Formats: sequence, C-alpha cells, structure tokens
Amino acid sequence: MGRSENERWLNGRGQVLAACRAGAQSLTLTPAERLTEIVWLVHRCLRSTGDLLVVRRRDPAYLETASTIALNLGLPRAIEAFTQGEGALETRFFELLDDMCEELRVC
Repeated sequence: MGRSENERWLNGRGQVLAACRAGAQSLTLTPAERLTEIVWLVHRCLRSTGDLLVVRRRDPAYLETASTIALNLGLPRAIEAFTQGEGALETRFFELLDDMCEELRVC
C-alpha cells in the first residue's frame, strides 16, 4: 500500500505532537490533538509490528480515550474504528485511516 497524503499529514502532525509532549511534560492537548496522537501511534505500531502491543504499553487506556473523544467530537469513522475493540481496530484500521484523517484535519 502506498502512502497517501493523509498518511503523510498524520506522520507530520503526530511527530509535532510527540515533540511538544516530550518538551513540555505538562502540555495539555485538545481532544482532537489527543485523538490525532492516538491515531498516529496506532498507525506507527501497525505499520512497524502489525499489532497494538506498544500502544497498550504506552497508553493502556488508549482505546477508551479514543472512543470517548471520537464520540464527543462526532467523528463517524473514528467512532467505527475505536468502539469495536482491538481485534476490529487491527483488522480495519488502514481501511478507515483516510476517512479518520479527513475528520481530524477539519477539527
């Protein structure tokens, strides 16, 4: 699968958010930024290892956090991705990625 414009956007935005977090431990992200950070981390892990082990280690509540934010922001594809459990997330993530990025880009 080739890298889409949305994947390039997600990688750039995720790196900025991670760098901001690393530089300022007390940084508070907006809900949309937090969801973007989670989507970015899931994307990186699934691309590199094919599973969510590193995501779970880094943020054990990531699935609940992402689903809550997606529901609160009314983002249909993010809701679909994060409310069906880890197995469905691993299976369908790349299918939903472009639409999730489009949702996040306008938040």
